[in-house]
Amino acid sequence: MKTIDSNAELRALTSAGAGYIFNDFGGPRDTSQNRDWNKLHRANCAECDPSRDHQAMTVQTQGQKLFFPTFRDAVSWLLENRSGNYTRCMRCNPR
Repeated sequence: MKTIDSNAELRALTSAGAGYIFNDFGGPRDTSQNRDWNKLHRANCAECDPSRDHQAMTVQTQGQKLFFPTFRDAVSWLLENRSGNYTRCMRCNPR
């Protein structure tokens, strides 16, 4: 797992297209608000491209952006640290 520190890094990861990005608004507590915002994406998902439009993911928003090289790495971290308090992107459906 790696924290994404800049929009340039986020753009590079989305362009490369390999791996997974977790939009992390925190907390293992399962609340509908956290669960809807804590979202796992494929790295090449259009939702992750900070140059897409004004609603695109950026590192300036609240919460951190985390990169995982494999789906197994992502799910392992999520189960340990978010206790199922996340959803998968409906657009890219990471697996």
